[in-house]
Amino acid sequence: MRIDRRGAAILRGSLLALLFATAPGCGEPMDALDDNGASALEEGEAENVSEAGLAASTRALAQDPPKIDRMLVKPLPSGGNALLLVHTAEGEQLPERIELNLEDQRVTLRDDGAQGDERAGDGVFSAIIKRPADLIDDSRRAVSSLLAEGPNTRVTNRATFEERGAVFPSLDALGVNGSLSELSSELRGDRIPIVRPPIPDAAVDVARSLMITDLSVVENPARTFNPCKGTGTPMGKWTFGHLMTQMANEPSTGVKPSDFVLQWLQQWRARQTVNGFVVPQRDAIRRVIDAWPRLPDGSLDLAKAPFRLLAIVNRVDLRENLVYGAGSAGEGRFVFGLIDERCNEKPFTVILEYGVRENGCSGVKSWAGAWAKLSSMPLGSPAYLTALEKITDQFVRANAAPGKPNGSALNQLRTNEVDLAKPWEMREFRIAGSGPRAHLLQQAPVKQTPDYATINGTSVLAQFINANAERVREGRHVVPLALSAGRPFLGGAAETPSGLFWSAPGISDYELRKGFSLATCNGCHAGETRTQFLHVAPTSFGKPAVLSAFLTGGEGSVVSDPGGTSKQIRFSDLARRREDLADLVGSSCLLEILRKPIGAPH
Repeated sequence: MRIDRRGAAILRGSLLALLFATAPGCGEPMDALDDNGASALEEGEAENVSEAGLAASTRALAQDPPKIDRMLVKPLPSGGNALLLVHTAEGEQLPERIELNLEDQRVTLRDDGAQGDERAGDGVFSAIIKRPADLIDDSRRAVSSLLAEGPNTRVTNRATFEERGAVFPSLDALGVNGSLSELSSELRGDRIPIVRPPIPDAAVDVARSLMITDLSVVENPARTFNPCKGTGTPMGKWTFGHLMTQMANEPSTGVKPSDFVLQWLQQWRARQTVNGFVVPQRDAIRRVIDAWPRLPDGSLDLAKAPFRLLAIVNRVDLRENLVYGAGSAGEGRFVFGLIDERCNEKPFTVILEYGVRENGCSGVKSWAGAWAKLSSMPLGSPAYLTALEKITDQFVRANAAPGKPNGSALNQLRTNEVDLAKPWEMREFRIAGSGPRAHLLQQAPVKQTPDYATINGTSVLAQFINANAERVREGRHVVPLALSAGRPFLGGAAETPSGLFWSAPGISDYELRKGFSLATCNGCHAGETRTQFLHVAPTSFGKPAVLSAFLTGGEGSVVSDPGGTSKQIRFSDLARRREDLADLVGSSCLLEILRKPIGAPH
């Protein structure tokens, strides 16, 4: 463990460890849930140190990768090898050796002064690697071009996204935290700064590879069903009924799919206590249950489920950093909208969010490559639909994740609605692995979102934000299940009054306040993005879903600070996801080292 130039930061983290506890990061698969919707993992971790004091010996780098200032490659004179130099950011607390999984080689980064590392404990990790000739040449040309343009250089074919907002292109867009003079000095020493390559405009098409809402897909008659007209394929591969049947996995669990769905819906009919917070009942769910078509035995007819497919969504951008080992490769999602007995759309969406796991960088690149390849096919063509079905089958089929409850790859099911009562409300459900609701969906705390009624605007929230300020600014914080004193923190549901945003006394810095608020589910779906709650809004059959300006970057995407400062931010999240996917499939795994993961669940 390094204690020289980083000692002060470590000591500060140790002091902050007395204040707050951690919980698993967003989008991660959760352990079996207890009766209150908390996982055994979360309960155990509620006694541990704060994020700021995370110990190097226990830090899982795939989930919490180090910040990297810049990465250099120095070609070696013989053997076709090169010296990799990774400059970690000030204050990082890391072991002396870090294992990397690259495309075709395992590499040990060292900061112990041995085997090519110049000096132990200086924060510069070194490794001998196979010489990445193309990457070196591309980076040398890009850096040389930047140096030739001088101090007013502009980075083209690149955007920079900070806290989900688009900002003016800068050196940071290339993965370099440094000045032009520093780049020039490195280049003269034959240490080539590795930078991200330009992104071809045609590399990834959002509508075919990321947010798929085209009617040729979401109303494809071979895979979806229209209960209003009786057209399509009942229980087709992309129908709500098929997906819930796979999730229930009756041959393994003994749970009938219709009971699985009914038990989920009935949770709205009674008051729930989730993580110590009372979530009021919304008894209007009876309308949905009573109107649902029935089979002769009285059970729900899942083939005629009143949910219309709105979108199939690729969220590989939520992946962990798998150059550091096996872990999450992000999520695949299905978004459905409720329809009533007259086939009118209702303000009620259901999002099925499935986890995908891979063993390393090459695995996640292959997974991402399958999504990216869809961009080369005509949207809705037989080849496109077959390829997309092959992708979705990998995570929706029964027993896709043998180690998770029901063998389902589902991470969580989320609902966003104002149809049952006001205000808008989000709920989160996970499959319970044990307890009285074993094998059933159980309401759980909402990721990254404290209880709105008791936490927003309080000194408790201010203390948490201040204690984790650096990570909040970077979008790397995790909202814990409870504070270290045992006080519940993460909310049981996310009420979302119009214009909601998060603030706390004494938190006047825009970036800090926004960083916390935007990462919450209700902040992102309301005042922080100026969204009318839904990013994918329901429509009736024959009309594609309506996407928010936060996603598209269209009219309304420039948002003024709801906290009252003069600051503004421009959102274009699908452009961010597009760039991320193009980066992943078109670049060396070395460049994943530079990637800054996002910590939000949305």
